[in-house]
Amino acid sequence: MRRFIPTLLMATVVASTVYSQSKVSISGTVKDKNGQPVANAVARLESLGYISITDQQGNFNIDNTSPIQPRNTKQGGVSVPLIKSNTLFFSSDVLSKLSFKVYSLQGRLCKTIDAGEVGRGSYSVNLQSLLTGNLGSGTFIVKGLLGKQQFATSLTKTSSRPVPIAIKNIGSFSPIMKTAQTGVIDRLIITKLGMTPITIDLTSYETAVGNVEATKSFDLNTAQVISSVEDSLIRLLIERVEEVEFIEDADELKAIDYISIRSSFEELLGIDSSRFKSNVGLILSSIMSLNSNQKIWKMIDSIESWVEGVDTYLENDPEPAPRNGLFKKAMKKGGVLTLGKTMLSQTPVILTGMVRKPSFPKFITLSYIQGIMESEMIPIIDKVIATAARIEGLQTDAMKVDVDGDTYELDKGEIYLFDASMHLLRACVRMYCAYDLNLSTSASDLGYTWIDSMIVNVKEYETSKNIFTIKGDTLLHIYRYDDSKILTTLLKTFKYNLEQRPQFMSIRKQNHEGMLADLRIVPQKVKTGMSSIRNETDDQEDDLVRISDVLSCDEDLLDISQELIDDGASQSFAQNFSSVERLADFVTKLLEGPYAFNETIDGKNRSLTINLSSFFTNPVTDLRSLLPKYTWVDEAKWMTTDVWQDSYQYSNYKIRWNTSTQKYDTLTCINLYEDDSLVIDPSMIDSTAYYEWYTQYTISHPVKYTVTIDSTYSIEPVRLVDDSGKPISFDEIEDLIDSNTFFPYFNDYTVNGLFPDMTRQKWLDLIY
Repeated sequence: MRRFIPTLLMATVVASTVYSQSKVSISGTVKDKNGQPVANAVARLESLGYISITDQQGNFNIDNTSPIQPRNTKQGGVSVPLIKSNTLFFSSDVLSKLSFKVYSLQGRLCKTIDAGEVGRGSYSVNLQSLLTGNLGSGTFIVKGLLGKQQFATSLTKTSSRPVPIAIKNIGSFSPIMKTAQTGVIDRLIITKLGMTPITIDLTSYETAVGNVEATKSFDLNTAQVISSVEDSLIRLLIERVEEVEFIEDADELKAIDYISIRSSFEELLGIDSSRFKSNVGLILSSIMSLNSNQKIWKMIDSIESWVEGVDTYLENDPEPAPRNGLFKKAMKKGGVLTLGKTMLSQTPVILTGMVRKPSFPKFITLSYIQGIMESEMIPIIDKVIATAARIEGLQTDAMKVDVDGDTYELDKGEIYLFDASMHLLRACVRMYCAYDLNLSTSASDLGYTWIDSMIVNVKEYETSKNIFTIKGDTLLHIYRYDDSKILTTLLKTFKYNLEQRPQFMSIRKQNHEGMLADLRIVPQKVKTGMSSIRNETDDQEDDLVRISDVLSCDEDLLDISQELIDDGASQSFAQNFSSVERLADFVTKLLEGPYAFNETIDGKNRSLTINLSSFFTNPVTDLRSLLPKYTWVDEAKWMTTDVWQDSYQYSNYKIRWNTSTQKYDTLTCINLYEDDSLVIDPSMIDSTAYYEWYTQYTISHPVKYTVTIDSTYSIEPVRLVDDSGKPISFDEIEDLIDSNTFFPYFNDYTVNGLFPDMTRQKWLDLIY
């Protein structure tokens, strides 16, 4: 595992008895001397390490599911595990996680066992107990992880009888050294910046400590307190990030509290803004806090619920099966549903009563989504970018963090690369929000009810259909494809917005200069980050981005550079792609001002001047000005038909011996797939066979030929026109393309200065 969040927790649930500690249930409320609740205080069990953060009412609750912050001990730890006679022996004086993985001799993972946690003491484990279940006989490789200690051994299964996993305590165990004298089994420690730490001795792990009074400290050892709180928050944050991967219910995801963690990091940074860990924690908790944003969830839940309603409406079947539905195949593979499916598998139904005919959520428009991005996402990105800049100015160069028993190092170089990605993301979000692209249904209906009409058309009209029938000795195969009903609704809506809504495609928010500033920062941050990584001298084993990764990237870019040279590009141009730093310099050139591209490609000189900065400093106010010249066709003439016919000798036969005539009969076989139709006299059907993807009908009537009639029905709502306004037919366009002389007519061939020297003829010269 190389990245920040582990991707594997458990592959198999082991039906065995596992060692577990006593039930933990400790609750209380922290208040100040005036009786006011104290929020964001950290409550931690000194021995077991469980932690909890007080909510806005000052309440905390620690149980066996709480995140764990291992004890910091300068001495001791976990001894090197010893395996003898199929038994594991080890000693530990800190809380340690114990887990096993069982592999076949071919390297296949057969079983994963999470054996829980062990405290201080000496223990033994019967390793044969790991081989019970449906593993079969033979020899296996067992790999274990105890805290950070790894071990492995080979075992041969000796019994199929289930043996429970038994972790035996074979030595003294005392979480707190004074337990024997006082009965204390652990200590509850409550810390908060500016408050005197509170210590409560516990004689039971099931305790309600009631109200705890926190007092201000006038002799703060802030460095020690901050470090303690910081470590607790980092551990808690990692635990909550890890939870996301295994959540199957949306409500659980929404309930994970990142906001209080973010607030706590902000408190820490308010006292000492130079803390590397706290700044990183603020970045991660800020990003993860979007998971609980109610406005985002309202949008996701509504669209998810609507799509489920569309599926039910289109399927009209108790057990849904694949069909040619537009949204089943398209929306479930992209768009906002992909986001919803990534984060959840079940969502609460926001919109009800949609089983018969679902209605698209009225409040969801592109303007609504743009507003969500501006009000909810951009402020988070702004905060993250500001925090990353603060980290880049620190003297500290790295931090280490433990994730699931592994240690990872986060370096300045990786922060610079992350910062570059955030600037790029902010530029993209701003571009997405820059123009009004709403497709309103009408002047009185600003929502997207036109989508409902499309769904009805998908339901009532088959887009494609195959019909088979027999005429004499000929099988007639009629294929009909008709998408006109679906496209007509969409294009009529587009026509209304294009002609009747002046604000459609016009600029709605002037973000272009900010976009350009972000884009110009990206290559600078990338170069600084790569330089930082290249100059690292420490052990690279625990780095998120290693020097070897950078060198591998260089090799890939060198291959691209060489390919450009092989294709005819000049050495000077190809050098722009020979390393990450040179590519970053090239992007900077493109963003600074006009760049003249003059290369020989396919034996022909190609010249083009690009001025990307003009696109941002002098933005297009109305995107319609960039469209090619066109005219709308009369709606009554939108429909087009294309019929193609072919005939050939039939070849799908089956030979069968006829005992009555003592001759071989030649039978015709016709394969029908889903939604195909066979229109013949039922008496012609000799037999029917069902296969996974099709049904085969054996016909007693002999067939010699097949005639295929392929008919396509579509729409052509617009025609391109020339400078005089004369429409150009599609046949003319095909002829012009064949003769290398076609290019649409535009009002502005420079695309608002993006290609400052271009004319229609220059575009033809460049393309052909």
